[in-house]
Amino acid sequence: MDSGLPNYSKIDEAAEQKINSFTAYMEKVFIGNKTTQPIYNMDTWNKYQETVEHLPRTNNNCEGFNSSWTKDVGKLFYVY
Repeated sequence: MDSGLPNYSKIDEAAEQKINSFTAYMEKVFIGNKTTQPIYNMDTWNKYQETVEHLPRTNNNCEGFNSSWTKDVGKLFYVY
């Protein structure tokens, strides 16, 4: 079926290549396969349990503390 767009097949091929590249990356880094372990273990990046238990999933609380500390104590002491 002719789409009426002369470059549609090139766009389709480029999209397919990018999707395949992304899928290969995700498998290599996060998922693994039958013969290869992922670079990052699921325990490193999966935050399901933290979500269920209403625990922090990021380090934003630490960043907030550091920001407050710097504003308050940074005026008194120069720490390099």
